[in-house]
Amino acid sequence: MHLFKKTTGKSIVSFITEQKISSAKQQLLFSKKSLNQIAHQIGYKRQSDFSRSFKKIVGRSPSRFRSSQKI
Repeated sequence: MHLFKKTTGKSIVSFITEQKISSAKQQLLFSKKSLNQIAHQIGYKRQSDFSRSFKKIVGRSPSRFRSSQKI
């Protein structure tokens, strides 16, 4: 674990969370899946936990992110 953090500058949990949110961003942009479907697909049991993590990393809610990216 210490080697991972030393190499990446992040904890394993932070790294995995960022990967999940990256996947969610792609799905929000390129699919019509609901937030609940995306949350479950990337490993969250509750949409509220997903939304909280997403907002912490991205700076806006998943629904706001999706709507702001529409052309």
